Amino acid sequence: MKVLGGFSICRAGGEAQAVPAGAPGLLVARLALAEDLSCTRDELVADLYPNDSPEVARPRLRVLQSRARALFGTDAPIEADRSAIWLDERRTEVDLRRLRQLLRRIAQEDNPAGAIHAYIEPLLPSLVEPWVVNARRALNRRLIEFAMSCEGEDAIRTLTRARRLEPLSEDLVCRLLEVQIRQGDAVGALALVEEFRRTWQAEVGLPLATAIESLKNRAQTTA
Repeated sequence: MKVLGGFSICRAGGEAQAVPAGAPGLLVARLALAEDLSCTRDELVADLYPNDSPEVARPRLRVLQSRARALFGTDAPIEADRSAIWLDERRTEVDLRRLRQLLRRIAQEDNPAGAIHAYIEPLLPSLVEPWVVNARRALNRRLIEFAMSCEGEDAIRTLTRARRLEPLSEDLVCRLLEVQIRQGDAVGALALVEEFRRTWQAEVGLPLATAIESLKNRAQTTA
């Protein structure tokens, strides 16, 4: 199952098929985002039916469970009991789980640049449900933390790539400016400030942070 850069299901020996928009796909997406591919029924009711009472939502969830199984055909990996619904780990591979495993290994190896370059595509980019947005932001924050700790020759490339995840992150811009100035790229630092200023004012409409202005002044003295 693919949730990075899109949302699709690929059966063994078959072609990937996009998961259609709608409630059944949302249930599958919610299960795929869980660390263990499992959610309690209470969690699913809260996320999928936030405006319904539990008395209304629970029967709807039982119907939705059957509809979600139909997305997989005859051998659906969706299992359930009275308290939870889950994807069978023996029959389900999710690209997000592989990424999480890779990030844990990268953290152990102290290779922050590898984390950013491993994460190529955004998480479920077409979905705007709050629980998807929160999961996407949490993953982005983790990757940005990796990027902020980068040093050496790869730091500029890694930080620049990390900005694609959060283009309005002042912390990332400050860190990138510090690295550029330290490596003698004052011209690049000044260009970054002006590029960020335009984006920031268009999106936020506020003055730049004092820290960015201070770094700009430092770059101007060395340009």
